[in-house]
Amino acid sequence: MGLGMWQCRLLCAVWLVAANAWAFEQKDRYTVALVDKFYPGDSAYVNADERELAQALYGMIDLDGDQNKEPLYHGDIVRLLVSHPRIRVIPYPLSSDELPLQGLLRNLSQLRKDIFLGENIDVVLLPWESSTLISAFGGMLETEKVIEYQEKVREWGTNDEVWRLTWEIILVLEDIVEYGGEVFTIAGNGGPRMVNTYSFAEGVTTVGTQDAALEHFIAENAFVDEWAQAAYLPV
Repeated sequence: MGLGMWQCRLLCAVWLVAANAWAFEQKDRYTVALVDKFYPGDSAYVNADERELAQALYGMIDLDGDQNKEPLYHGDIVRLLVSHPRIRVIPYPLSSDELPLQGLLRNLSQLRKDIFLGENIDVVLLPWESSTLISAFGGMLETEKVIEYQEKVREWGTNDEVWRLTWEIILVLEDIVEYGGEVFTIAGNGGPRMVNTYSFAEGVTTVGTQDAALEHFIAENAFVDEWAQAAYLPV
């Protein structure tokens, strides 16, 4: 994976932070829940070969040029980029033993419970997507028709496991917002003709790119709420 695609596909999660300046003067400390894939530690693997394979599959970048990716998964990098003395990041990690959508639903359900029970979480970052072509919803998207689009996803879910999980995730996201969590997700990396269906969850903020060089890679539609820098170079 080249550096350009790494920037586009993987660090788009930073939009969720960059696009929301959060008005730091209002609070001394912010708590951010990050639902993502994190490096689980060397002890999680049976042997060195298994660990190296996992790093090749999930590692984001080779910093020292030794042809081996560092033990930094998507969530680890996002957590580094979000790092700030006044931000506490709580990881909600996806497991390699389950499908990503199952892990997302499990973690978001736990988040919903935590917030409902009083956990002090200001922001939820969801740098994942469940996207499809805008044309699947009959043409140009209109925010006023969001209930119709939700119903379409629900219908797909009656016959397809991926869309069933997507529908359940949309419902959980709406609960999190109702309980007081501020949720940010990505526009998606499939191109301007796509839509991240998590954007259909009421109250969720979807962030796209303001980088002209990436406009052909990033989704752009009526459900994109904010725009921000999408690519960051490692130094």
